[in-house]
Parts: sequence; C-alpha cells; structure tokens
Amino acid sequence: MCTWDISDGRCLESLRLQFIHTKVQSYQMIGHESTALFCNGYYSEILIISLQTLETLFTLTSKINPDWIASMQVFRPDKRTEDVVVGLTISGVVKVWTLSGNETRSSEPIYENESKQIRCLNALNMICCPFNPRTILVVCSKYWQIFDAGDFSLLCSVQSTLGERWSGGDFISTDRVVIWTDTGRGFVYQLPTK
Repeated sequence: MCTWDISDGRCLESLRLQFIHTKVQSYQMIGHESTALFCNGYYSEILIISLQTLETLFTLTSKINPDWIASMQVFRPDKRTEDVVVGLTISGVVKVWTLSGNETRSSEPIYENESKQIRCLNALNMICCPFNPRTILVVCSKYWQIFDAGDFSLLCSVQSTLGERWSGGDFISTDRVVIWTDTGRGFVYQLPTK
C-alpha cells in the first residue's frame, strides 16, 4: 500500500501488509479528524488504516462464524452519533459493528454487535442506499437481493438470466437500482413498494 505525491509522482509512504485487499473504502469517522481506509479481502477482519501514515488504527473482528469478508459498507445512519460497519462473509453471514468514535490503536480487537446468517453466498458487492440507509443491495453472480438493514429480512430477489452473471449494481434512487452483468449489459429495476 502506498501514498503518492500527485504533483511529482513520488512515493511518500509505503507499507507491505500480509493481507490481500479486495475492497478499500475511505471514510471520515465520527470523532476522528482525518479520513481512514476501511479494508477487507481474503481475511476475516476489517482493517482500519490511517490514510496519512498507513498504520493500522484498529481491527474489526468476528467472534461468531469468522470467515473472509466478501463485501462491507461503512455509513452513518441519519441523526445518529455513531458509524455503522456492515460486513458480509463469503459464507453469507452478515456482521454489524457500531463505532462510537472512541476507538483507538490497541491490541484488543473490536467484535461485532450482531451476526446473522442470510441466504447469500460469495457476494460481489454490498451497497447501502444513500437515500434510505435501511435498504441494502447485495449482488451475487446468480442473483441480486434487497434487504432491510434493521433485521436483514429479504425484501426482493432477482435471478440472472441463463448464460449471464451479475457483476455489480448500485442505487439510482430510493426505489430504483441499476444492475450490470459481466458482459457489460445494464438493467434498471423499479423496486416493489412493499
């Protein structure tokens, strides 16, 4: 992992980690002045790394059913004074961590507040709706699903057509998503009202 000076292309900081990241999300946490990097990948933790020094600030760890984190999302629910991290393992276990802003670099890992098995294996990505944080989109190669973030109940699910695989998706509005395939085709779906 490296930080670069964009004016002259020099490498400012460099760090070699034993972890292989598949997703890195930058996020400004409550109670912290600088932006941090939330990293997940071929390991069972979520690493929170300082953007300036590339040091690991703290680690989110699973106590129940630890497994590789396939996808994760960090967000701040409306009118709350805490950040929420939702992670989804490759075996389909949803993990929720709540961050108060008082987390510091320590040897103690932070364990999940909630854990629930859902019917979703090898998720490609998970997106919280920016217009309604209680709605979460999960995309797998054979289907995409919408979940209620409160209890992770399944709200709707759509399978891919024969010969195509979903590869990603995002929210367009509160009630619309765009889902794309590995062949480059995109589909816009109107979500059901209930």
